[in-house]
Amino acid sequence: MTSFFEPIPHISFAIFYLWVCTLNLLPIASAATPKSAKKQVTCQAKKLGYDEALLLYLRKPQGEFEDGGAINIYEDAKLKVLAKGIENWIYISVIDANSPKQKGLEGWMRSSSLKCSSNVAQVKPALCEVTGLQSGQLALRATAGGKPTAGLDNGNNITLLKPDVVSLQGRPTPWVNVRVTNSSNNRIVGREGWINSQYIDCYSKESNDAISYP
Repeated sequence: MTSFFEPIPHISFAIFYLWVCTLNLLPIASAATPKSAKKQVTCQAKKLGYDEALLLYLRKPQGEFEDGGAINIYEDAKLKVLAKGIENWIYISVIDANSPKQKGLEGWMRSSSLKCSSNVAQVKPALCEVTGLQSGQLALRATAGGKPTAGLDNGNNITLLKPDVVSLQGRPTPWVNVRVTNSSNNRIVGREGWINSQYIDCYSKESNDAISYP
């Protein structure tokens, strides 16, 4: 019987870079320093009504936002798209804002209220690698925190789809929805489910920027 043991959370600060050599090959992980971004998609809010704001669901808390959750982003903020999830969810970084405390924050946002320098639909999903497991496997679950359906090993590749949005209405959780893209177990390639993001490192293939998690 397969074990879906998840060890005590360990945050890895090692930086690695995943690259696809040809379109005909599945992604193969290799440790490297990220290259400079060749193309950036930047966005700002569309015209908002009085006292309206966009919600940014934090995944990289800092400063007064150390508890995470959702914060308001206003028209003055300039955002950089790091990766795309399903539907119109995108993962962004705040590169300029009226509030200095908001600069550098990362999180999930709906793209429907944004005007961007390029078509967000062309942004690639985040490419991730399972890492940091000391023993056992990382459980792929049917729902966020739900029943395990498969196990992932260090080095398995996944694409990032979306966060646990319902839970993010309150306190953030580490659960993210993913699709398995590369594994020694061919039976789970293409399968989708929820995993604990503390055991993955991700890069956006659009900007080559690391995507961090608390």
